[in-house]
Amino acid sequence: MLKVNMEKYLKNNEVLYADEIEYAQKQGLIEEGAASEKNSAERFNDAYIELSDKETEQVAANGGTDILQQPISYLKKNMNQFIYVESKWFELVDVDAVVLEVDDVFRNYQALLGLKLQKKYGDRLNGLLQEKFCFAKTDYSLMFDGGEGIWNFNFSLEALKEFNEEKTISETLGLVYNFLFTLAQEVEV
Repeated sequence: MLKVNMEKYLKNNEVLYADEIEYAQKQGLIEEGAASEKNSAERFNDAYIELSDKETEQVAANGGTDILQQPISYLKKNMNQFIYVESKWFELVDVDAVVLEVDDVFRNYQALLGLKLQKKYGDRLNGLLQEKFCFAKTDYSLMFDGGEGIWNFNFSLEALKEFNEEKTISETLGLVYNFLFTLAQEVEV
């Protein structure tokens, strides 16, 4: 899955970041020094971003780096809003889009997404989340949607070791992506 997606990226001469370069080299897809590395702080600069109202889903603001540079704590101050993000980088790890929000009841930061993996990977995903990533069962929910053919995967951002409220939305998206990239590699093994 990840390897096939990476091969497509390489055919399109996409510029890669350090994690993707290291993975591509390990998989024998590129030679050392064959790819130029991009600054990871710029990963989501070209993403499609919406800031929307939770209740009405009405768009309050569209994209731009101004939203990305806000601290993630913006969502706690504006609990009625969520951030919707589409990016080619999420597509690389078989995720259609990511929503970031603060849970109304528990007031914790959440990532909500659809993971394009077959149903047969359920036990593997649960095992990896609990054993490799040390997620408690209360840190995430994972439910297969047979109609869509995806895993509805919601998890607490606080379960990611590097997460803190001072991080920008861009940095937080980077953490989510790095987690998903690592998860995709582990599922592939």
